Amino acid sequence: MSLIGSQGVVFLLVIALLATCTQNSKARATFENGLKSMVYLSSKITLHPGSVSNKLYYDIEFPKGHIAIKSFNAEVVDEAGNPVSLQQTYLHHWIASRYYERVGSEDRNYNANPGFDQSDIIMARNAGLCDHVLGQFFGLGAETRKTSTHIPDPYGIEVGNPLEVPSGYKEKWMLNIHTIDTRGAVDTLGCTECRYHVVINGKSQQA
Repeated sequence: MSLIGSQGVVFLLVIALLATCTQNSKARATFENGLKSMVYLSSKITLHPGSVSNKLYYDIEFPKGHIAIKSFNAEVVDEAGNPVSLQQTYLHHWIASRYYERVGSEDRNYNANPGFDQSDIIMARNAGLCDHVLGQFFGLGAETRKTSTHIPDPYGIEVGNPLEVPSGYKEKWMLNIHTIDTRGAVDTLGCTECRYHVVINGKSQQA
């Protein structure tokens, strides 16, 4: 991949939650029709042309209490809060996962290699059919912009139920954000998609 320039840039992931019965938070909140909408900012993501960021952010700010989530949306923005074009920074994916952390264990806001003792963290998977993969509660890729995640009434995704939290643990949330800086790339598609070869009838074909 050929690149032009080397200027770094800082991005953030904006997370908008629409939930019922949330408690107070530092996030920007609005109320409408009995629902509370919360807007959060992730930690800063610093990139330069051609660089890739794929990090885990533990113990993110999240509504507290026993709530139902009606939608969960995300957007990549710059420091001024303006949306960032996919032609500038490609959002490969973001996922939000719930986990239980043992009370008294070390806090980790970010660690690429979490290093938790197996007894210190328990992943709280969704109720889907995939036992070992896709355990996240929310997540999308480049299509996240303008993709609706609304859950119609009378349904919602229940989280924060104290009866589900193992004794001696606290419920927390984490983000995995994977972005690719494509500024100045000669082959932008080559930066964001994997090329591979398949063999059909003994003949190799690139896809």
